[in-house]
Formats: sequence, structure tokens, C-alpha cells
Amino acid sequence: MNDIILECRNLRKEFKKKGHVHIAADNISLELYKGECFGIVGESGSGKSTLARMIMKLESSDSGDILIEGKNISKFKGRKNRDYYSKIQMVFQDAKGSFNPKMTIGNSILEYV
Repeated sequence: MNDIILECRNLRKEFKKKGHVHIAADNISLELYKGECFGIVGESGSGKSTLARMIMKLESSDSGDILIEGKNISKFKGRKNRDYYSKIQMVFQDAKGSFNPKMTIGNSILEYV
């Protein structure tokens, strides 16, 4: 079980507003191995959602790399983006809106495994 399926290397994201810079993510690195499960915990405003949005390609990073199964997703365009999105799912805080109500949570997750 040493297949890395998700790797984040030195991710950084800044938001600029009215001349002020807010660093939402600073030098975040992590590895997720096949079969593992992990959670991201932190106080409000600590960058959890920003990290998830960068992994989902809903937000670009200012620096760093995100690799899925060894492939750098920041370089994905066109069909590669479609293939990527077909393999991942984000569960938002309102989990009811992220899952099919006609399926159990377990079956919803297994559908993508």
C-alpha cells in the first residue's frame, strides 16, 4: 500500500484585497496513499476550504504542485480535465447536497472507487 494517489507539494495561495495580502495556504505538503482516508482540521479561516478548492481545481494555487496518481493536474486541459473530474468528488459542508438521496452513502462512495 505505497501507491500515492494524491500529493500536494509546497502549495501557497494568497488573496489580495485593498492592498492587504492574506495568506490562505502557506507551504502545504501532504501525501495520500491508496486505501487511506484523512481529514483536514483547523479553525475558521485557516485554509481548509482553500486547500480543497485547489485540489478540485476550483481555485488555482500561486505556487506549488498537486499530483494525482503522479500526474500534475495544473497542466491538465480539455479532455484531461474531464477525465480528472470524473474520478473525484467533493463533499461540501451540506453533505445532503453532495450525494444522491436514492443511494446509501456507502453505495455513493463505492460508485467512485
